[in-house]
Amino acid sequence: MKKIGSVISLLFPVLLFVLAVNAHGGEWILFGENGRGSFLYDKASISKTNNGMVAVDMKVIESSVSTEEFAVRIPLKGVSVTLYRDVINCRTRFYECKRIRYYDRNGKLLADTETDEAADTPPKLRPIPLGTQIESLANIVCK
Repeated sequence: MKKIGSVISLLFPVLLFVLAVNAHGGEWILFGENGRGSFLYDKASISKTNNGMVAVDMKVIESSVSTEEFAVRIPLKGVSVTLYRDVINCRTRFYECKRIRYYDRNGKLLADTETDEAADTPPKLRPIPLGTQIESLANIVCK
C-alpha cells in the first residue's frame, strides 16, 4: 500500500503540470524554468503589427515556493497558475503587461487584473530587464 501511495505522490506533480499546460486553450510552449516555476507562451495568441509591436499570452505554472511568496506579495491564497497578456515593442525592447489572471490548481479564477483603463489607450511601456523571462519571451516572439 505504501508503494502505491509513493507512486501517486510522485505522479501527482506531473499530472498537475500536464493539466496546467493544457488548461486555458491555445498552443502552450515551454520556454523557461526557474525557482518561480515553469514559463510557457501561447503560440496561437501571438499577434504582430506593422510598427513592431507583438502581443502574446504567457503562463507561469507556479512552484510551491512561489505560491508561498504570493501570500506575502499578493493577497491571494492558492495561486497555482498565472496568465499574462504582454505587449512587446520589438524595435525598442520595451514591454507592458496588459492583463494578469490568477488561477488556483483546480482552474478557478482567483483574480483578473486589467492593467490598462481602455483598450485604445497608448501602452505604458518600460524597458525589458536583462536576464528575465520576459527577455527570453521577447527573443522568441520578435524573430
